[in-house]
Amino acid sequence: MKKIHTSLSLGLILILTGCSTIYERTSLSGSAPKQPYPATRNDFSAIKSSLDPDSRTGDHWNGGRKMRLDERILGFLFFTLDIPISIISDTVFLPIDLINGKDTKAQQ
Repeated sequence: MKKIHTSLSLGLILILTGCSTIYERTSLSGSAPKQPYPATRNDFSAIKSSLDPDSRTGDHWNGGRKMRLDERILGFLFFTLDIPISIISDTVFLPIDLINGKDTKAQQ
């Protein structure tokens, strides 16, 4: 029974994390990553904003209302769990990010 709980917990963590990687590497963010480790940077930015009591949610979702305490706590926990996965995935994609960064500088 203990193995089932451990497996289920690890499975849920893997399913619920990785959001920053997906966001930064797809068209959801609106552009290709311009710097190395974009998902990890996004995680730390989200953690910083969840620690700020005056932080607001995205304007395009709900008018930029002030985040409730429970939202900030869940955001902190979620993005903290996401950091190791983001570091691993960003390291795997590092050569692509470096090539994209050079291409972006060459076009400017």
